[in-house]
Amino acid sequence: MARTNRVATLAKIETTYGVDSVPTGAANAVLLQEAEVTPMEAERIERPLIRPYFGARPYVLAGKRMRLTATVDLAGAGAAGDIPAFGPLLRGCAMAQTVVPSTRVDFTPVSSGEESLTLIYNLDGTQHRGLGGRGTWSLELNANAFPRLRFEYQAFFTQPTAVALPAVTLTAWKDPRPVGFVDTPLIEIDGFTALAMESFSYTHANDVVYRDLVGTRSVQITGRTPAATVSIEAPALGTKNFFALADAQTPVLVRCRQGTSAGNIAEISLPRVQILNPRYRDSDGIAMLDMDLVPLPNVGDDEITLSIS
Repeated sequence: MARTNRVATLAKIETTYGVDSVPTGAANAVLLQEAEVTPMEAERIERPLIRPYFGARPYVLAGKRMRLTATVDLAGAGAAGDIPAFGPLLRGCAMAQTVVPSTRVDFTPVSSGEESLTLIYNLDGTQHRGLGGRGTWSLELNANAFPRLRFEYQAFFTQPTAVALPAVTLTAWKDPRPVGFVDTPLIEIDGFTALAMESFSYTHANDVVYRDLVGTRSVQITGRTPAATVSIEAPALGTKNFFALADAQTPVLVRCRQGTSAGNIAEISLPRVQILNPRYRDSDGIAMLDMDLVPLPNVGDDEITLSIS
């Protein structure tokens, strides 16, 4: 009998694509939440047999793959310039990692040379190993809740094996601080910071496809269409006119900072954002302004920077 509250998850960057990087519980443990794993997902190819009797036709499974969806806390690494524990998960989503020693770690998009992960999901002694894993990610900041990163991964299916739960070291995973007045010191749109924010979300929206062809198989990232949303208390028009910004369609800077102490700060910077569809919504009798945001590249691979400092 497998117990769902006894799970270990590991993830490690692969040196060679699709070749097991051999994650260990001591160095590569992942502290997941709300995890959903599909150990084997595949296309069903029906055999159209003609027979002199009724009955189901047999299938052959093709393109077998593993799928993992989960959230993790968005927090720092404990010291400025240290790599956060979720760094490998972002790197497997076509995000480059750049370390500025003793200062910060930046994650920015790439359009080529994407890295990959070996993923292990051990359910109480039944171990599922996915190779060549790549995926996409999103971010959620909701007032009075913990900030979260969400990942969706695909990887090669391998047959599960009976392996004892590994001992895991989770000290690299730091405790998050809730989104709110005390721990979210900055929301900036077009240089305007006198804002009351209820929520902010960003979706990286990688196009992730599994390819199973003669001579090769791979999980490929073939594009991305990032999007974001923000919900703020509607300011007076004389203070800031977001309708005029949306009408002009001039890209503006959007920034949000979570955390206040060195080693536990995450800042999202979207340098060129189009504002779309500003609309009102009621929240406790307060008029909120919900807006769709379209992060645009400038010279390329620069529509977002997630900095951990």
